[in-house]
Amino acid sequence: MSVLVCGLVLFIFAFLLHVGIWRLRKPANNIKVLIALFNFVLVFGMIVLIFLGYAYPDLSVLPHKFVSYIYIAVFFFSLFICYLLS
Repeated sequence: MSVLVCGLVLFIFAFLLHVGIWRLRKPANNIKVLIALFNFVLVFGMIVLIFLGYAYPDLSVLPHKFVSYIYIAVFFFSLFICYLLS
């Protein structure tokens, strides 16, 4: 359950950041900026999740195993590819 929640939260945050940037100014090369933005959110989000996992070890929403972080990254990446293709 933590993989689904964390992956969706990261994807929704990246999507809202994408919409906000595109409303301010549309970049010249859409795909490159979109890939960089989603990769930045994934890396930064993973770092935040790791620190939150150490700070709050009893919270059940946060992943507790290393494999869970890999699952979150794969889930986020699959959502991103589906969004990019559509």
